[in-house]
Amino acid sequence: MGTHINMGFRYKMGTNMEMETKKVDTQGRVSLPPEWRREALDENREVIIQREGDTLIIKPKPRPNLTAHFDSITVDIPPETFQDPHILRKTLYETRG
Repeated sequence: MGTHINMGFRYKMGTNMEMETKKVDTQGRVSLPPEWRREALDENREVIIQREGDTLIIKPKPRPNLTAHFDSITVDIPPETFQDPHILRKTLYETRG
């Protein structure tokens, strides 16, 4: 595919969509505009690249919600077991093995 891409050619479509034409270097890298990086990427600066046919889509990698895993446990233990931490620990160790 011998398509020539003009560097810095920019479109603004609608209110939320912008498009910019960039060259891909010999190692496959593309430079994202600085304001896009600031607005769309967090400090880890990771992206997901999807291929749909001949279209490439670059999206920010979503951050996992780790707090959803804190302070929750599912066990089949009677509620009164939770009143004494020593009994709870013993019961949990017994049900684990």
